[in-house]
Amino acid sequence: MHAANTGQAFARAVSAHRDGKLAEAEAIYQALLQNSPEHVGCLHGLALIFSQTDRLDEALALFGRAAAVAPNDAGVQGDMGRALYLKGRFDDARRCFERMIELEPANAAAHANLGNALKMLGQLDRSLESCARALELNAKLVEPHIVMGGINLVKGRFEDSRKGFAQALAARPDHAAALEGLGNALIAQGRATDAIATFQRLVALRPDSAGAHFGLANAYHQLGRLAEGRRALEQAIVLAPHEPKLHYALAKSARFTADDARLPGLRSLERRSAQMPPRDRATLHFALAKAEEDLGRYPEAFAHLTTANEAMRSTLDYDSAAEAAEIRSIRDLVPARIFPGEKPHGTGSELPIFVVGMPRSGTSLVEQVLASHPQVFGGGELPLFEDEILAVIGTRRASWGEPSPRQLVDIGARYVAQLRSLAPDASRITDKMPGNFRYLGLIHLALPNARIIHVKRDALDTCFSCYATLFESTLNFTYDLTDLGRIYNAYEDLMAHWRSVLPEDAMLELSYEELVTDFEAQVGRLLAFCDLPWDERCLRFYEAGNAVRTASQHQVRQRLFHSSIARSRNYARWLEPLSGLLGPGQSLQS
Repeated sequence: MHAANTGQAFARAVSAHRDGKLAEAEAIYQALLQNSPEHVGCLHGLALIFSQTDRLDEALALFGRAAAVAPNDAGVQGDMGRALYLKGRFDDARRCFERMIELEPANAAAHANLGNALKMLGQLDRSLESCARALELNAKLVEPHIVMGGINLVKGRFEDSRKGFAQALAARPDHAAALEGLGNALIAQGRATDAIATFQRLVALRPDSAGAHFGLANAYHQLGRLAEGRRALEQAIVLAPHEPKLHYALAKSARFTADDARLPGLRSLERRSAQMPPRDRATLHFALAKAEEDLGRYPEAFAHLTTANEAMRSTLDYDSAAEAAEIRSIRDLVPARIFPGEKPHGTGSELPIFVVGMPRSGTSLVEQVLASHPQVFGGGELPLFEDEILAVIGTRRASWGEPSPRQLVDIGARYVAQLRSLAPDASRITDKMPGNFRYLGLIHLALPNARIIHVKRDALDTCFSCYATLFESTLNFTYDLTDLGRIYNAYEDLMAHWRSVLPEDAMLELSYEELVTDFEAQVGRLLAFCDLPWDERCLRFYEAGNAVRTASQHQVRQRLFHSSIARSRNYARWLEPLSGLLGPGQSLQS
């Protein structure tokens, strides 16, 4: 074809493509490539059409040819990166976006896309930097706000997350992803009623959005409106039957029976699980494990747990030995000599009640009992205390051992101000961040009148319950039995240190097993320690209408049950490696 004719034909193809006449544009691109196989514009345009019509493998082959012919074409790099992102090849997408930025450093969209890819790779701080740079270059962009909102949600910065999604909605009030993100941020803040209103707005805007119905279900569940939550989940599954997280949420909503209507959908997905991305595969197999355990088929349940946890562990760059060593190092940073006989010079507020322990040890039950008291607001898992340590003392861990009196006052005052904002009229507010066990020394020094409640459950039951749970937060140690054993032992060592150095009245230790089997007496101990008057409503914790935001949200809406005691015995033969790590005396099964 003559060069002039080629140019005219290419212009017609571009015009048809721009007007959405994809079949016409595709035919012209294909014809031109027969005579000019290295025509970059045609390769690029046809690759874009293949991307737009979900033919990603063909698209990537063409993008590769275009990039080989024109390695300095920023547009090709950017569009190839987006196709790789859609394919789930996030690291390859990252490289394309970084190359585009080399070619066009001031391209705001390239920085935004890089931020998105880095988020999917778990490089959250770098993602935030890229998104911030994108907004510096173009403050009108919406996507960076959404990415940053999602990252702040993962990091526990719930108000920053809410603000990020709100900023996106200020620019585009009907942006579906921003509405969904805002609803999730409100759920994380315990503002379930506001979240329901947000998701109802999204359902009205996008009735075919499974994410909208899923978010609505989560908000209903948080308030204990389980029947409404289940209906919303079932509608989400109708709209997205192949989405594992929906099936997992429905699996957690109630026990399975032999003829359970949820089973066919799970079995159908299981046949496709090998082709799923690792997190989706893990989510599905956690749901299948729940079903098999409910049906008493423990070998099958553990096989699914093994698959689920191996899939999750494969996504993590994590060193449990390093984390265990870091936990143990806290003993040396906070020695006994820094605790004076009299009350330390921190902030004297009695507002906080810290509930600490390992995940899945019973901390949610304890918080729910307390939150059923009319003078107590249940704050949930709050990252606030660690945030204030970092803000006042800094990131250098060695400096945490001997904070100045001024720093202690600042940490305590800042923390109480943040806590108070959650419930201005409450006499007590709970902070159920289990990992705060790391900071009990600083908590006592900065907040000497705060109540600290340590919940301890049988070691093997605790670790197995972690292994059987897909966590929303970054509890990386829970997806491998060796990792679990290392971190549990480090936790035990640190708790032994706190027992030896803290004043006797600084902490109440509650046994989960004793709480469950001698409930009224243990609730009495709990309320007396918190200087709260007896209230019968605490015995009916399952009736409370407060928001519950943890993995135990379904359990704490039920009457007290004993089935979690010695749960791990059903899996004893498969847990022997973990039992050996935990050592004698650590478990009911030892």
